[in-house]
Amino acid sequence: MALRIAFCIPGREFSGRFLDCWTNMIGGCERAGIEYVVSREYDPVVYYARNKVLGGNLRAGRKQAPWGGKVPYDFMLWIDSDMVFRFEDLVTLLQHNVDVVSGLYLMHDGKRFATVERWDQDRLAETGSLTYLTPADLAKRDGIFPVSYTGLGFMLVRRGVFERIEYPWFRPEWIEAGEVREFTSEDVGLCLALGRAGISVQVDPTVVLGHEKSRVLLP
Repeated sequence: MALRIAFCIPGREFSGRFLDCWTNMIGGCERAGIEYVVSREYDPVVYYARNKVLGGNLRAGRKQAPWGGKVPYDFMLWIDSDMVFRFEDLVTLLQHNVDVVSGLYLMHDGKRFATVERWDQDRLAETGSLTYLTPADLAKRDGIFPVSYTGLGFMLVRRGVFERIEYPWFRPEWIEAGEVREFTSEDVGLCLALGRAGISVQVDPTVVLGHEKSRVLLP
């Protein structure tokens, strides 16, 4: 049976560069015999947008499957609307055959990835921030490794993972560290929920995506 990918794409506006990447991705899937479905939804509140992409039903309770279990797939691939990617990036992530594995991409400053290897409560209390991975950190890495948090810009998730955490899958969580009191973004909240469920979130240091802002951010 052919491998089947569910592409999960929140958003409503996409650039010409994204369209080029998407064309490359779909062409690669067609040539490789990979079947696919696409789920795209939009909401101005990003938590709602991501839950909508997975067909979440607020009347179905805490325990539910994406799309009510009616959409067959082997892996879902989250792709944000500002990612610059290739079909080969998907192939690389698939080769690991793990529950959750992600590529990396730089944040707005162009110096740090949207990835935290170790959640440090003491540092959070002292500085109000966490330590994000940098391009120099990746130079020391060989192979995938677990992290506390990474963004969902290009994340591959095996079927059955979301069934192990409660709905709504994407929701803010309160964080307290010293005098710091804040709520998480939707991707941080998901990674924390996965960690509590015993599901390891891993990243591949060889899969580095472009992040399209006012410019494409690459190391």
